Amino acid sequence: MLIPTYCLTRALSLMVAYSLTVQASPSMIMRKRPVPFASQPTAPGLVQRGSYNSYSPCPTTASIISYNNLGCWSDASTRILSGSSAGGSDIDVEYCQSFCSQNSYTIFGVEAANHCYCGNTLANQPASASSDDCSDACTANSQEICGAKWRINIYSLVPTAASLTGYSNLGCWKDTTLRILPGSSTAAANCYCGNTLVNEPVSASSDDCSMTCAGNPQEICGADWRINIYSSTETITYNTAPPNGTSGGGGLNRSDKIALGVGIPPIFIGLLALWWRLG
Repeated sequence: MLIPTYCLTRALSLMVAYSLTVQASPSMIMRKRPVPFASQPTAPGLVQRGSYNSYSPCPTTASIISYNNLGCWSDASTRILSGSSAGGSDIDVEYCQSFCSQNSYTIFGVEAANHCYCGNTLANQPASASSDDCSDACTANSQEICGAKWRINIYSLVPTAASLTGYSNLGCWKDTTLRILPGSSTAAANCYCGNTLVNEPVSASSDDCSMTCAGNPQEICGADWRINIYSSTETITYNTAPPNGTSGGGGLNRSDKIALGVGIPPIFIGLLALWWRLG
């Protein structure tokens, strides 16, 4: 793996500084053993290590809980994150995340050491860049990378299944052209309703439902032939597969008691996002 030029340059300058320090006070070698270069913290600037100070040449990208690190991207005057923005000496990754989150944005990016940009989508023909292109330490935290000139480190909020008052999340299910929720539906929003799960419904892994909702990128709305289902009733009714030795039909009607809710009339709401409709 190639070491970024900015890391090599700073490493050389720190090695020279350390060498001069040793020449000025050789006895320090006897008093305090220096930390091997490979174990230095990956952050520029002064870092307290034990009873003495050490230096490191390279900042790193931050890890933010509930956010995906989308990497380094090219930016332009039109901005690929066109929402709110902030700048100044307070900028680091955490500050930018907080600023954008408070302004109801799900994506944020840090650029040129002291700039923060927000948005809900990447606009204006975004293009990814090499991770080495993002090399500026954040103004407020030299341990983190905050993009570079016309380069932006972007983070995106990890979407989750919705939490609805009075409804329980039944998880992710497989769907087919027959539909497991046969009631009313909306043609544009891919929302399906019903009082019974039909056509031999089969549950799926929660990981299968991974597409964000068109109206709210912070929520999950199924995936290609995968549907997130919610129920407001204590008892759900659905079709099981035909018993062994029988054939045809939609299976047997079966009610399963599950601790779901408040016992109001049974209503199922399904959210299904199809790839070709979101394209």
